[in-house]
This record gives sequence, structure tokens and C-alpha cells, in this order.
Amino acid sequence: GLVFALAVQIVGFAGLMISLLQIDLGQFTGLSQVLAYLNGERLPLPTEPLQTGGVYRLVRHPLYLFSLLLIWPMPIMTEALLAFNLVSTWYFAIGSLLEERRMLALFGDEYAEYRQRVPWLIPFVR
Repeated sequence: GLVFALAVQIVGFAGLMISLLQIDLGQFTGLSQVLAYLNGERLPLPTEPLQTGGVYRLVRHPLYLFSLLLIWPMPIMTEALLAFNLVSTWYFAIGSLLEERRMLALFGDEYAEYRQRVPWLIPFVR
């Protein structure tokens, strides 16, 4: 029970940190966009290439996967925690679908091919 839950959460935390190292945090958090807006500049487009290595070889949305591994394995599940987890899971699912559309618009065929090769959220499940 408790040891397994903690082990899953450690994997989730480590995976989340590794995933964050592979992306542009300013772009991800919106800080780049806010700074551009405050400086009267055009909103910057992502300059990073499409990430397909590292944890992005396992799933297309590792930040969501590892976040779910952090929030779900709780030894005690209160009603409030269950509600939070359900809403978070729904948010991640909807967010990933919206992100898929944005990535297709940004990267076109490159993302379409990546999408054919790599599972959505659960490793090895196509």
C-alpha cells in the first residue's frame, strides 16, 4: 500500500522534473508571453524544435502522465482529494487534446508522424 504509493509518486516526481528539463519553461509557464506583452512586443512563437527524445519517446504528454502519477496514489483518499484528482485528470485530458491541435498547427507533418509513433498518455498503449 503505502510503500507502493510512495514509489509511484517518486517515479512521478522524477519523471516530471526530467520532462520539465526538456522544454522551454518560459514558454510553458506563459512567462515569455507575459513579458513580451508587457514590453509591447509580438507574442513569441516557440523557437524550440519538436521534442521527441527522452521521456517524449514514451508518451506525447509526459508532464500530464507524471502529474497523474503524483496525484492519484494516495494512501488516504478524501472526497476533496478525489474531486481534485478527477478535475485534474479531466483538465489534463482536455488540455492534451487542445495541445495536440496546437502542435499540429505549429509542426505539421512532423508532429503528425510523431503522433502516429508515440502513444498519447499511457506508455506502450496505442
